[in-house]
Amino acid sequence: NAMIGRVTSCMTSPTLNAIIGLAYVPVAFAEPGCCILIKVDGGQRVTAEIVSTPFYDPESRRQDLES
Repeated sequence: NAMIGRVTSCMTSPTLNAIIGLAYVPVAFAEPGCCILIKVDGGQRVTAEIVSTPFYDPESRRQDLES
């Protein structure tokens, strides 16, 4: 029941058709595959899974135009 971190942002991803978010959590809880509880509006708690960040596109492939 102790707070271990803070959600900094979240929104629905139209690409993934799911809610995604960013949060600060201790390193011990930041391994992909770990699950944490997040308290949302109204005090309800939902489970969130820590995943690797697929949001970075180092080769800018999403910007390429297809011919």
